[in-house]
Amino acid sequence: MMTCFSNPRSVLEQAYKHCAPGGYVEIQDGVFPLHCHDDTLEGTALDAWSKACLEAGMKIGRPWNNTPKFKGWMEELGFEDVKEKIFEAPTDTWPRGRKAKELGMWFNTDLLKALGSSKLLFTKMLEWTPEKTERFFVDVRNDLKNRGIHAFMPM
Repeated sequence: MMTCFSNPRSVLEQAYKHCAPGGYVEIQDGVFPLHCHDDTLEGTALDAWSKACLEAGMKIGRPWNNTPKFKGWMEELGFEDVKEKIFEAPTDTWPRGRKAKELGMWFNTDLLKALGSSKLLFTKMLEWTPEKTERFFVDVRNDLKNRGIHAFMPM
């Protein structure tokens, strides 16, 4: 994930400098906050969590919404024949189709693990109390188990 770097453009610049002729670079990264094609995400703890993660990322100098800029940065740096493929990673098994359901199952597992890892963002960067954070995370976990919320992350 490029979101772990304070300056992902400079990481791409280094990749370009060290890429051999004919070589390539592949990047996969998500975009916060979560998205939804209907209104099922609106007003949920899951929605609030993803927006708060974006806010906290900004505060630590790690914007979690730079992904749409990667293609343009790569072209500016001199990469040739840059291709961008955007897909939607569902937050659980709500979509139709075996492949989408499987992706949702795996991404849901990742999100549940990320939730615990995001506790530090909430307590340090957003200055929530540990108790408030834990109570909020209970609601977020419940939302992540709710197939009626049709959220996804563009990647």
